[in-house]
Amino acid sequence: MDKKSEVTRSVIVGVDIPFWELVKLIIKYSFAAIPAMFIIGAIFTGPFLLLGVVFPEWFK
Repeated sequence: MDKKSEVTRSVIVGVDIPFWELVKLIIKYSFAAIPAMFIIGAIFTGPFLLLGVVFPEWFK
């Protein structure tokens, strides 16, 4: 139980990804970001709409 595991350190010096595979990955992430923007927008818009209804004088 008192044995400590030895830590092995490693360094990544490069990643070999084909260009078109990288392009496909970036396009997929771009399309995935569109619904994420709507969700984040709704999360931030909801509380401000509620505050605008409760305290309309704050937003004049």
